[in-house]
Order: sequence, then structure tokens, then C-alpha cells
Amino acid sequence: MEFSILDRIVAWVPGRWIRAEKCLGESEPYLRDHFPGTPVLPGVLILEGMVQAGRALVDLSEPGPRRRLAVDAFRGVKFMRFVQPGERLEICCQLMDFRKPEGPVEMLCQGEVAGRMVVSARIRLKVRNSNHGSAEETGTFKNREAVPFCASPQLVQLGSVQNESHGGEVFRWLWIDRFTQFQSGVWAEAYKEVPSASATSGLGRINPQGLSATFILEGMAQTGGLLVFDAVGFRLSPIMARIAQAEFYFEPRPGENLVYRASLDRHGPEGAAVTITSHQAEQLQAKAEILFALISNGADAQPRVDPAIFYRMMTELGAFDVPTPGRPIPLSNHTAAPY
Repeated sequence: MEFSILDRIVAWVPGRWIRAEKCLGESEPYLRDHFPGTPVLPGVLILEGMVQAGRALVDLSEPGPRRRLAVDAFRGVKFMRFVQPGERLEICCQLMDFRKPEGPVEMLCQGEVAGRMVVSARIRLKVRNSNHGSAEETGTFKNREAVPFCASPQLVQLGSVQNESHGGEVFRWLWIDRFTQFQSGVWAEAYKEVPSASATSGLGRINPQGLSATFILEGMAQTGGLLVFDAVGFRLSPIMARIAQAEFYFEPRPGENLVYRASLDRHGPEGAAVTITSHQAEQLQAKAEILFALISNGADAQPRVDPAIFYRMMTELGAFDVPTPGRPIPLSNHTAAPY
């Protein structure tokens, strides 16, 4: 990945913990879609910040050649509140196990805004296969011999996401390309073409470089969330609340498609549970179990998320156009959700 979702690292103790910050500005490009009228920081970008902080801590804790780490699993992820523009997110990651040179890195992470918990997660990173995936990242800590190997409160400034344009194209927070099958209230299938390492993105300096685990997770969540939105009759907004587990088995090959398959396990007043898989060339690439909260657009909702956002996504991604029997039925003109 050639970007940092974090603004700065404010403190760390080598081999133990790290603390980083993200100040959410109003002009960051993904806020246009997430969500119009009620902009909030996408949950997967909080997870991405945790992953980047964990990688930085390992890099600051070990002399010698860098370990190239990829996400192996997220477990027990809980989203407790939104992060909105003007707020400062503080991320803290504590290493649980990282001493084995070729072994996994286990860490406990949490995110807070003004002392209130936003997200908690357990994350496992694994050593990336040098024969597969993207080229070596260009990171702040490339030359670790020049970084103080000691407890800090020292500040390391990082690059932040900038609202840049690429060829006049407006960035969209859509991590699937199109639905291919959709059995209303039961299951759905969508695909995403994996970009090449040289592809550019409108998300500031973010270059997906074949898609990171967090953006794959967002594509899976969008597939499952829109399946849930159809199941509740387009009335409530599905918001990712918990990820029981998400496992990633290999890094997808650029230029080929990922196929996301979501199955609705159950839904009710407490929310909706969905199991989603990602396949490439019929090989299981990732699997996730996600619980969506179902929130209304009423006056007491904080913040309010208009269900019309999700209806528009279904329309743009062809959920009403697939030939599968039992596909969703679009609302009539006089009852259609307003844009």
C-alpha cells in the first residue's frame, strides 16, 4: 500500500505498544459516499489504521531487514460509535506475540475519540509470501537503523490522505463492481476486478496495489449489507457493527476478479448476520462473519443515515438487473427512496 491513513505516531515502546492519531478532515474524498449528508470515517479504514500502526511498531521494534506483513485475520471486531469530521481518532495497538521471525504477529487494538471507545479488535498479521502479491511498500520506517530504538514519547509525522483527483474522475466508495446474482432475502453474488499495482486511485495517495485485506473486507461488507437492506424492505440502514472473524488465505492476483458470495444467516430487531466468502478462480481467498446493525432514519438516530444511500448503491451496482429468479423488486416511482 502506498498511503497512510494515519496522521502521526505519538508514542511507542518497542516490542510492546504504539499509539497513533487520525484527525478526520471534512474534505477527505471517501466522505462523499460514506455517507452523503452524514459523513463518517469508514470502519475498514479504522482497521487499516490499526494494521498500519501494528506494522510500524514491529518495524520500530526489530533491527535488521523489514518483515513484509499482510493481514491474516480480524477477530472480535466491535464498532461502538461513528467517527465524524472534526474528531480525532486515537489508535492504540498492543503486541501479544511477534518474536518468531517467520511467525504471526498478534495484537490487541482499540480506537478512541475523546476517551470514548470507538472500535476494538484483535488482529493477526502474517509474513507476506515474497513470491506473491505486490512489491515492497515504500514506508516511513524503511531505514530502521535511523529510528530511535527506545521508549518514546516522540512524534513521527506521517502522510495523510489528500483529496487529489486523477484525470478528473470522482472517487466513489464502492468496492464491488457489479452484482451478478441476487436471490432476494437469501444470498447474493458480486465481483470486483483486482487492480494492478500500477493502477491509480482517486482516494488521495491510496493505491490499492492489488487490494488490501481491509478493502476486500469492505467489498464483502457491501455485498452482504445490500443483501440485508433488501431483506428488510429498503426501510432500515445496515451498518457494520461486529465482525466475529474475517480470515484471509492469500493475496489476490491483479487483473483477475474476486467473487464475493454473501449468505443471509438470520435477521431480526437486533440486527442481521451474514456469512461472506471471497473466491478467485474458485479458490477460497477470504471468509468473514459480519453482524449488521439496522438503524432507522428517525429524529432520535445519532447520526442519521438515510436508507436511500443504500438503494442508490443497489441501483448503480445492478442488483435489480441480474437474471437470477427471486431478484429484488425495485420500488415503484411513487414510493422510490429519494436521492
